[in-house]
Amino acid sequence: MVWADIIRARPKIPAALGAELEPYPYLSGFGLVQRVTRLTSLLPSHVSRLGFRNRKVVDVLQATQRRSKPRDALLRVLGLQDTQVATYWSPEYWCPVQTQDLFHRQPRPARRCPDCARYGYHCTLFQLPSITHCPWHGRKLEQHCPQCGHLLHTRFDQKGQLGRCACGDDPFDAVLASVEMWSFPAEHAEGWIEDYLSWAVGRRQSRWVCAPAYHPGWDEAFAALATPPARLQVRNPGEALPIEIFSGAGVDPAPRQFWGWASWGGERPLTIAPLPSTMYPKLCEATKEVVEALPDQLRTPFELAQAHDLQPRATLRENVFLRPDCFISPRGSGGSATWLNLSTVEAGLAAFCGQVLDDTAAHLGPVRTGQDRSLQAERSSAVDQIQGRRHLSFALESLLAVAYRQGLDATLRSKLGQAGSPTKARRAPVIELVGQQGRLRAVRVCWGARRDLGVST
Repeated sequence: MVWADIIRARPKIPAALGAELEPYPYLSGFGLVQRVTRLTSLLPSHVSRLGFRNRKVVDVLQATQRRSKPRDALLRVLGLQDTQVATYWSPEYWCPVQTQDLFHRQPRPARRCPDCARYGYHCTLFQLPSITHCPWHGRKLEQHCPQCGHLLHTRFDQKGQLGRCACGDDPFDAVLASVEMWSFPAEHAEGWIEDYLSWAVGRRQSRWVCAPAYHPGWDEAFAALATPPARLQVRNPGEALPIEIFSGAGVDPAPRQFWGWASWGGERPLTIAPLPSTMYPKLCEATKEVVEALPDQLRTPFELAQAHDLQPRATLRENVFLRPDCFISPRGSGGSATWLNLSTVEAGLAAFCGQVLDDTAAHLGPVRTGQDRSLQAERSSAVDQIQGRRHLSFALESLLAVAYRQGLDATLRSKLGQAGSPTKARRAPVIELVGQQGRLRAVRVCWGARRDLGVST
């Protein structure tokens, strides 16, 4: 849909100076409020006329992204309630993947183009980490003040204005934003955006992303998964993070093979669970990698020797060389599944396994039957009915191997009094599911920097 159709029901004469929409295609709610407050020079006490009563604490960017009382009031005051303008204020509409609540987990700074900011223009497209440059000016988007380096806040300042940093930096040009507003490259912007939206909306129908709860460092991984095609990239975004892709032909796991995976992620995740026997060699290799990164002459602590039946007089490296599975205590190996002790798995990533299963079942699984079953049974049964679930199994194995490696490393270094490894940064994943109801075509995994996931010991 073109911009002219989106704003068709607007007032013939803008309700306020700064509310001119024609020159500024797909103007965000934040940009609209910024233009009105700056060009009309509203006093702080008058900001409430736009619907923002508590101007000192309200995050205008977030308040306009979702339906809320302030947003409804703003649309009504400006006579835009019968238009489709607000549809394009949500970051989810611009994403080439379905994101659930990812953009609303915590306040996010504004991302702006320095040239667009002179007009008071902001587009919600700029909030996507996958968009690195302004598509029509070619300028790198910024989220830090170029003068003081602070994040660009999205609240009113003491004078009731938006877009001005506390240090005094202010790119807004009142003359350019009003008298010379038609110098904005509207035609080029509208053409690029319509091409982008056509690509993003079509792609979004069969893609979902999932990131660990309370993990704020997902931007870089998300950007790698949601990068636009080459024709829509103004500048080379630089080297992106690598992506693991699980897809292709193969045989799906037999029914109930996801029972062990389904035990993760609840309020009381099990530490001993039946997992595919293919996890055993991966975890043994991870154990050796963790121990080999420690000083080679470290003695085995008495408590570790007792807990895992190790030789107390031997070094930790010697014990692991003889028994690389000492920390996972395998039981019942030889079949398709092996019971493993995973008490050292990083807690945040363990919970994420359950979250991924829930998201897969919700987006691709059958309609819930309402049967009175345990969470574990519900998860396992739903995933069993999805074709291509082998991709999910392989992705979970990769995920758990990293979770175990990071959890074991933290546990051993704590018990041995060793500082954290400077070369092995903690990582956290963003996962993309590709498919449609009843069929999973691929799972894409990208690892970003971990910031605040908990560790279980």
